[in-house]
Amino acid sequence: MPLLLIFFIITCDAGLIVFLPIAAGEHNITNFTLYFTVFALSTISIRIFLGKKFDIHPRKNLIIISVFTIAAGILILSRLTFPALIIAGIIYGAGYAVADSNLLPYIFDRLTGSPKEAAVTTYSIAFDSAYLVGPVFLGSIAGKTSYSTLFVFAAGLIIAAGILFIFTTREV
Repeated sequence: MPLLLIFFIITCDAGLIVFLPIAAGEHNITNFTLYFTVFALSTISIRIFLGKKFDIHPRKNLIIISVFTIAAGILILSRLTFPALIIAGIIYGAGYAVADSNLLPYIFDRLTGSPKEAAVTTYSIAFDSAYLVGPVFLGSIAGKTSYSTLFVFAAGLIIAAGILFIFTTREV
């Protein structure tokens, strides 16, 4: 189930990266690229200042909190205004930093007798496959609805994956 969660998070991330510039253009949002700067600063800050403390909390709890933080950031992003982009960059970046930093170690913690290389390879395949599928899948949704709806759908997809993660995984 952690791999499915990774797949959905990255699917939505790929859709965000591809379609945010187009959506910003349609909504006349200038300087939308600041979103990516704010996202990166948020992600880096969380990893620098909190990353060393991830081990003192149950990883499953951190992942669950981060999933809902990611979804909240994407929901805010769906407003498609400049202030929403900046706020979403902070919130989404924080959630992404925690999720991305804890999912692979969570998988490692669950492995017993399996080589870690296999886990890294499987994680990478889920990650890369999501970047392959995400834009096509989410683009079809945007094409039939709107970019705001695309982002709301992406948030819902992450929430659904988070709920599945909650009920199908156990802490080790």
